[in-house]
Amino acid sequence: MPEKEIFKRVAQIGLVVSDLDATIDQYENFGIGPWKTHNIQASDIHGPDKFTGEKDYAVKIALAKIGDIEIELIQPLDNKSEYAEFLKEKGGGLHHLAFLTEDLDSVLELCSDKGIKPLPESAPPLFSYIDTGKKLGFPIEVFNMKFT
Repeated sequence: MPEKEIFKRVAQIGLVVSDLDATIDQYENFGIGPWKTHNIQASDIHGPDKFTGEKDYAVKIALAKIGDIEIELIQPLDNKSEYAEFLKEKGGGLHHLAFLTEDLDSVLELCSDKGIKPLPESAPPLFSYIDTGKKLGFPIEVFNMKFT
């Protein structure tokens, strides 16, 4: 157990889905919403896909809050991204958790000590994607609370 608590809270749960609109309908049946949807062309907002290296892929996302936790639904719109690969291999489901921290450097140091590296599109000191897939079954994102 770490000497100090470095993960302050879960900020986001990311889920990959095959049909965004149908999934939103199901969540709304349980009173979860409202949802904000966005079509995203990766080349417009960041670099290559963290796992496939593909520079231009498209996804449609939807965001809603349950208390302080954001739910992110991700539907791949082509077969170029790791989201599409995830959907093909696992049929969808939990893709990532995002945490808030006051000390991103300590998180990265802890991960390094455990042989876990940040993924290439990380942007310290703002946030880091951490490749915990083999250890936890999914990657984590860590956001520096100073910038949220």
